[in-house]
Amino acid sequence: MTNNYDYGRPENWDDPLVMPEIPDTLERILVAVDGSYQSERAIAQAAFLAQFTQAEVIVVVAYNPITKLRRRGLLPNEEIVEAMRLDAHELASEATALLAAKKVNVRAIAARGDPAEAIVTLAEDEKVSLIIMGHRGLGNMKRFLLGSVTERVLQTSSIPVLIQP
Repeated sequence: MTNNYDYGRPENWDDPLVMPEIPDTLERILVAVDGSYQSERAIAQAAFLAQFTQAEVIVVVAYNPITKLRRRGLLPNEEIVEAMRLDAHELASEATALLAAKKVNVRAIAARGDPAEAIVTLAEDEKVSLIIMGHRGLGNMKRFLLGSVTERVLQTSSIPVLIQP
């Protein structure tokens, strides 16, 4: 019989839990933004950490026109894709302005493609120390603890991820 109090504990407490090594200092923080309340909180967390550590913050807004439109039964055309690109740039600009107002060294990237892949790839390419993102985005699946993008970033990233509730 399994003791419920031991569920999820390592067999040998001398063995570390599975988690990436956290660096002593934060040089670069990537914050994923999608316009949700959770991503607003992620921006605030990034600002706090950047002020404390003097880290650079990289704002990433990743968008995938094909996936988003297929959910609505539509096919993307150039006008829709351009509107989504402009929305992504606007979100990135808003987040950048919020962080700059806090005297944080910040830059933004709007990335077209699968959001989870874009976040992980950019984090690796930019050699960030930490990824910050909301636990759930703008999707309709509110019943799940984590959103699908957040879950996939956690599964595929070798970089520590801070999930903002």
